[in-house]
Amino acid sequence: MVILNRLLTWDRLLAFAISIDTCCFFCMDSIERLDHIFFECSFSRKVW
Repeated sequence: MVILNRLLTWDRLLAFAISIDTCCFFCMDSIERLDHIFFECSFSRKVW
């Protein structure tokens, strides 16, 4: 799903006009995007 960019991240849900909070669930710092979750998020850096 990641390779096909099919994960339902907040930025993708916004494209479907769903009203949600776009902050990252883990770090509450940035917009939740695929790149952010796997490479930029401070929480995921600690996990990896």
